[in-house]
Amino acid sequence: GRVNMPLLTMYNMLDKDVEIVENPALLILDRAFISRFHSDVAYVNVYFDFDDTLIVRGKVNPMLIAFLYQANNKGKNVHLLTRHDGNIFDKLEEHGISASLFDSVICIGKSGKKSCFIHSAASVLIDDSFSERMEVHENSGAYVFDLDMVESLLDWSA
Repeated sequence: GRVNMPLLTMYNMLDKDVEIVENPALLILDRAFISRFHSDVAYVNVYFDFDDTLIVRGKVNPMLIAFLYQANNKGKNVHLLTRHDGNIFDKLEEHGISASLFDSVICIGKSGKKSCFIHSAASVLIDDSFSERMEVHENSGAYVFDLDMVESLLDWSA
């Protein structure tokens, strides 16, 4: 097994008794840099798409869930804006996402436009569809983000 030799050396210098517990599991350390952004995006409202955004390939998108909780913790108005076909509340439940995380759940139907529901430039839309992001931005001035840029909204200062 592997031990933290520097820490053991310090304990030895402090004349502390130590015990080493060996875990049978293999642990591999991969140190990598992650992107941490500082952003001046000022927003009051956050709108999440559901299909292929909050849920991707049948699984919850963990980066979006982190941002969803962050927005809630900061007192932002959080909305689910979706064209999901079927009972969205059952689908949220199926994925372990509480509908109470959202201030509103808006089902707009297949022909509805998300831009009809987002009126404030102090809003963020997270959606996988470029055309919908563009339409919302052009009509409201809202900030729009694809899935790969959500990490730019995470606040690591807390």
